[in-house]
Amino acid sequence: AATLTDKEYFEIATADDWKAFCDLVNGGQITVDAKLTKNIDLGGNVWMIGKNGKPYSGTFDGDGHTLSIDWNVISEAAPFFYTSGGATIKNLHTKGKITTDALGTSGLIDRVVGKTTISGCISEVDITSSYAISACNVSGLVSLNQNKKGDLTITDCIVKGTFNATTDLGSWGMSGFVFNQEAVCTISNSLYLGSNNGGDWSNTFAKNATINNCYYLNPC
Repeated sequence: AATLTDKEYFEIATADDWKAFCDLVNGGQITVDAKLTKNIDLGGNVWMIGKNGKPYSGTFDGDGHTLSIDWNVISEAAPFFYTSGGATIKNLHTKGKITTDALGTSGLIDRVVGKTTISGCISEVDITSSYAISACNVSGLVSLNQNKKGDLTITDCIVKGTFNATTDLGSWGMSGFVFNQEAVCTISNSLYLGSNNGGDWSNTFAKNATINNCYYLNPC
């Protein structure tokens, strides 16, 4: 168990700190708050928060710092795998690339299964998907806002990554912000600056969402 004696949050200053926090949350301590205190480069280490059926439900403050990744995966992936229970992700810049042949990949959160707030975040993750069975479900912030359970609020965010589906079926569907948008979602004061080769099922922001004061340079 984590004992936070001097601070009210878990400080993350190194890649090892990130892994320790992943282990903490994935072991069941899902409500622990955390703050990034330095830029971190995970490289090829695929360490995700909210695995093992333990959706992250605390407050994660990037404090304006950058989390860099260079992942090659065969499963759905994002820095935060599941969030729920009033989770807040704020002031975090994700950067780098993910190469995958799986369905569902995002630059920030893979699945929202309950109330989640994202604010002041920048997703600058280039995603290349070779998924060939149907739409690749690639997105900048959230791959799946789950049916009847998700309650997602996105404010003051930017998506800048390049999304590239290498198969015709994969390119059918991707999204700048949220791809599988099956529940409550509100996006405000946000900007899409990315590029993509998305097809007919793609959305610049999110399908069936409330969009307020949002803009794009190129559509998705």
